[in-house]
Amino acid sequence: KEIFFHFSETDNTIELRPGDDVEFIIQTRNGKEVACNIARLPPGSVIFEDVDSTIYKGQVLKSLDRNNQLRQQNNDPLPGRIRYRAADHSEVEVPFGDKDQKGDFTLRHGDWVQFLLATDRRDQLQRATSISLLDETFQVSGEKREQGVVASLKEGFGFLRCVERNIRLFFHFTEVLDTSREICVDDEVEFTVIQDPGSSFANTRQSAIRIKHLPVGTVKFETLIESNVEGIVSREAPKSPIKSQERTEGGVISYGQG
Repeated sequence: KEIFFHFSETDNTIELRPGDDVEFIIQTRNGKEVACNIARLPPGSVIFEDVDSTIYKGQVLKSLDRNNQLRQQNNDPLPGRIRYRAADHSEVEVPFGDKDQKGDFTLRHGDWVQFLLATDRRDQLQRATSISLLDETFQVSGEKREQGVVASLKEGFGFLRCVERNIRLFFHFTEVLDTSREICVDDEVEFTVIQDPGSSFANTRQSAIRIKHLPVGTVKFETLIESNVEGIVSREAPKSPIKSQERTEGGVISYGQG
């Protein structure tokens, strides 16, 4: 579990940062346990768990409810569950927590994932970690996948230009499945569209989740019907597009069919 400390309990010549290894004593103050006499240790001194290098494959039985903050604080620090087949072919359920995914993408019940097993040295309990989504998830889930390209990027979020929709679709960087690459404008992607639960205005906003990068040249906004068609310009296009809402009258090309 976690324990509170006040910075006056640390050696004031060092600034403690998250992830530092420390040793301490526990005292009760005002009926509450707190950490005191905190000293920093060399990095690598504190090892909570051993992570096995074997890659396992399993299915998500219970995903994390990220929108419900209350439920997370109260009880189980590892509320997620994955089912997989062990080496002896028995079915095993293993828990996971909110730090165990590779990235913060939406994980759903029934997803196929690959993961590593971590064994806690304190109580020998195992949990799944380094969880990433497998492509076959989308074949078995039946969810509708759409394609598009990244239109613009802001701080931590961006917008997609979609093949099947006229709107620019909102997305969070956390929904990009490949954490090893940075997302860029014009990246070609595949995604699932959801009604955004965090949307304040009348719940109309949609957003893209589970965003997967596609090879360059995959996403097509137009279909080529015929090529090398010959025609005559019967009306010239205006030299400057008028910046108004209605569609500007363009030029016209006449051609004979057949």
